[in-house]
Amino acid sequence: MSEILPPRLDKPFLSSLHFSAPESHYAFSCVSEAETSAIHIFNQSGDKDMVAKGNIVASRVLGCLLHVLDERPTGLTDTVVTTIRHELFNDTKWATPDRNTLIYEVGAAYRDHLLRAFRESTAAVRPPTPEHPSRASFDKLDKKWREDLIASSVNYDTSRSKTLARDGYRCKLTMAWKDSSCIEVQELSQMAIESRTGRGPVQVCHIVNESLTQRAKGTGKPKFLRILEMFGMKDVAETLASANGVHSLTNLLCLGQALHTLFDKLDIWFEPTNTKHEYTVHTAYDIAEVYAHWQDTVVFSVFPHRYETFRNADLPLPDPKLLILHGICARVAQMSGAIRYFDEIDRDMKALKVLASDGSTSTTFLQSILAPYED
Repeated sequence: MSEILPPRLDKPFLSSLHFSAPESHYAFSCVSEAETSAIHIFNQSGDKDMVAKGNIVASRVLGCLLHVLDERPTGLTDTVVTTIRHELFNDTKWATPDRNTLIYEVGAAYRDHLLRAFRESTAAVRPPTPEHPSRASFDKLDKKWREDLIASSVNYDTSRSKTLARDGYRCKLTMAWKDSSCIEVQELSQMAIESRTGRGPVQVCHIVNESLTQRAKGTGKPKFLRILEMFGMKDVAETLASANGVHSLTNLLCLGQALHTLFDKLDIWFEPTNTKHEYTVHTAYDIAEVYAHWQDTVVFSVFPHRYETFRNADLPLPDPKLLILHGICARVAQMSGAIRYFDEIDRDMKALKVLASDGSTSTTFLQSILAPYED
């Protein structure tokens, strides 16, 4: 597990990072200069200058993205780095004197449409799915799974049932069992007792923010999906763009209630090992000290294989590309200070309740807050 502390806004940060790939040096030096320029303006204008603050974070997102891809190479590294360099240096705007503006625009696009797609806004969170104590109880797991897997449609409720069945009604990080399922199924309750890993509230969470589809406007494709295509993830983009695709099992996993919140806030993430579907667990700040009972590694698999119900069941595992990209974005968001920036934006969005002097909501205020998220 790891710890990342966000940088101060009033002092340069990118210049402290190092690269092993020489092809990224020039791009990074340009981004670092843009950060320094934005900090100079910020220090002159003060903490209330949201434009300067946004430019600092935007440049840091771009710089940290280049750094993380260099420091922790994955199968996505070459394509993503090539895409960033193309956006910066093959754009006709690069020939103009105002190069910093281009860097801020590209960085802001990744901040607002890539990182944000993996971070649940505190302004809108799906309420927990209510439990139904009146549902029939089962002696055997096989009967319970047969009921949960029977639905063929793709929506949140059916996908939730299938994900719980696929993951064995357990949090993948603590291995705690879903309490309501243990109450419902006697065999599951006995397995929980034998495992000694405890019971508690276990929820199904999205890797890509569920509100991705809700933010799409008109017939245009959300910018996040266009970014995925630029990163060579067209197949993933097509799945998410399909009807209820954001509820595909490839975009879902089971976590305890508290861990679900941390995952949505990009405070925990997974990074791949050399073993297929195995990931190491990483955290921000000192969260790991509070949750010392977490596993250091997570393995995704259909659990368990011995039951007849699963022999022909279509239960895809979480998409490795999405988990890798989620991990990259979480690390970049923490390193760059984007998390604090998002928190500030979310607080402003909650201020939708703020009224103008005439009693109506301030249109100018709303537009200033929502502008970064318009497609």
